Amino acid sequence: MSVYYFLSTSDKNFPDLLSPKKHRPDGSALNVFSCEEDLYELEIIKEHTGGYRDIPFYTELPFIYTIDWQFTKERCLRLFEHIKANAEGKNKYELHRIWLANCISKSSFRKDIQNGVDSVKKISLSLNTDRESAASILAEAFSGEDFLQITLY
Repeated sequence: MSVYYFLSTSDKNFPDLLSPKKHRPDGSALNVFSCEEDLYELEIIKEHTGGYRDIPFYTELPFIYTIDWQFTKERCLRLFEHIKANAEGKNKYELHRIWLANCISKSSFRKDIQNGVDSVKKISLSLNTDRESAASILAEAFSGEDFLQITLY
């Protein structure tokens, strides 16, 4: 079991965000880093493998992007700015932090999913919020240990 961060959206054209500290300009992964902190840089990458089977219990939005990072206020700002810059009017966007369920048995999976879904803290955040306020709201939310669903509107 582990924590999983993801963006769900109805926007089929939402672009990935690759960190230049983790990827070359052609998109290929770097294998050598100048420091450990580079491993924690923000990336938003479309899930092409079908994702985890937990995801449909947390969102109905069809397109899933893994958020790979260790959050900081600055990275929250970059996350918000990337979504805001690429959001298209009628599409929906949600940020999630979930605990992936225990898959030892069907009953343990169902129990973990139900506990996870029941404990999700729901937050709404306007894409018109000024950047510093948005970064503070996201940093405060991600600094806790709550499971999250942050709806961006």
